[in-house]
Amino acid sequence: MSSTRKPGYDTLVFFWFAIVLWVLGIASMSAQPYFLLIGAITVNSWGLTVLSMAGIGFFLLAGVFSIVVVHKIIAMLVYLVHGKP
Repeated sequence: MSSTRKPGYDTLVFFWFAIVLWVLGIASMSAQPYFLLIGAITVNSWGLTVLSMAGIGFFLLAGVFSIVVVHKIIAMLVYLVHGKP
């Protein structure tokens, strides 16, 4: 018995990864002013904190996953339009 998944399952997983990473980016950027205010973190030579660098990384990864999702959606639509009847 083989375990087959529905078509587009990986696209759905990548979509939710992108959403979760975007939310983590917003959360880390929102927590940054609080930690700067109480003096828990400092600014490096580039004017960035650890939380801002993590937030930028989260946003970049969310962008990569979003590009993958769009590519997979376009590939599925092309397959549906040009598939054999």
